[in-house]
Amino acid sequence: MKIAYHLYQLIYKANYGTLGGFREGALLRITFDDGIIGYSDCHPLPELGDLLLKKQLLVLAEQQETPLLECSLRFARLDAEARYEHRSLFEGISIPISHQLIDFSANVEELRAEGITHFKLKVGAVPEIEIPIMKSWVEADNGILLRLDFNARLSRQKFLEYWKKMSLEVKRCIDFVEDPYPYNPVMWCEDQKMLDVAFAADHSAVRALSFPESANYHVHKPAVDKSPKMIDNKAQLVITSYLDHPLGQMCAAYTAAKLKSLYPNQISHCGLLTHKCFHEDPFIKSVHAVGPYLTPPDGTGFGFDTLLKEIQWQNL
Repeated sequence: MKIAYHLYQLIYKANYGTLGGFREGALLRITFDDGIIGYSDCHPLPELGDLLLKKQLLVLAEQQETPLLECSLRFARLDAEARYEHRSLFEGISIPISHQLIDFSANVEELRAEGITHFKLKVGAVPEIEIPIMKSWVEADNGILLRLDFNARLSRQKFLEYWKKMSLEVKRCIDFVEDPYPYNPVMWCEDQKMLDVAFAADHSAVRALSFPESANYHVHKPAVDKSPKMIDNKAQLVITSYLDHPLGQMCAAYTAAKLKSLYPNQISHCGLLTHKCFHEDPFIKSVHAVGPYLTPPDGTGFGFDTLLKEIQWQNL
C-alpha cells in the first residue's frame, strides 16, 4: 500500500463550540496493493480524544491504525473500488434530510425560508446570552425545532439549573438535548421523564445502545465510529459529519444513505450540511444543498474527481 497526503485548513465562519477559528486535516490518496486508488479524509478532533494530525500521519506511515485511520482506510477502499468501476457511490441511494448547525448569530428566518426546520446549537457556556436568543427565535417562529448540544461539559446540577431558566415556549421547541452531562444511564432515564424531553447520546452512544431507555437518539459519526447495529433498538439515529473536509462530509452522507436503506424508520434528521460552517474554498464551493437536503457531487467514488487531481500530493 502506497500513501500520499495533502494538508488542508478549514476556516470557521462562526464559533460552533470548537477550539480555535480553524481546523487542519489531511486528504489521503491510497494506492492499494491491487493497484486501484482511492481517496479519503483524516481530520482529527483532539478535544474528542483523537491523536494530533502529525501523530495520525506517523501512525499511518507505520502501517498502523487509530479509530480515525481505520475508518479513513475503509472509505478509501470503497472510493477506490467505485472509481475503478467508473461509478458514483451515491448511485441508487438517497441522502437523508439534515438539521443545520448554527451559532447564536445565525439568521434563522433566512434558513427557515430555505426549508430547514431543525437547528443544532452548541450550548451551556453563556446561558445569560443563549437563552434570550433562543426565546426570541421561538417567539418569532414556534415551528422551529432546536437540538441543544451541551457536549457533556456541565454537571447534572448545572444542566438542571440551565433547564429551569428556559421558558416553556423554548422547551416546547426542543427536539432533543445532546449530552446534557456525562453519561449515566440511571440519571438520564430519570431526567428525561422528569423534564419530558428526549436525550441524545454522542460521546457514549455505544454504551447507550445497551440501555435503550437512557437515550432516545444516538449520534453516529462515520469518521470515527463503526456502523451501529440498531436491530431490536427503537432509538433514532442521527448521522453527522466530523466537521471535516467536504470529502469526509460525503463519506458521512454515504453512510447515512446506506443506514437509511437498512433502518428506514430509525434515521432522524442528520448533520450533513457542515460545508456551510466554513469559508469557501474550491472543494466547499463544489458542495451544494437544496434546503435541508445535501446534494452528492458529480464524479466517481465520493466525487471531486477534478479537484483531487489538481491539488499537490506528498508521499508519506
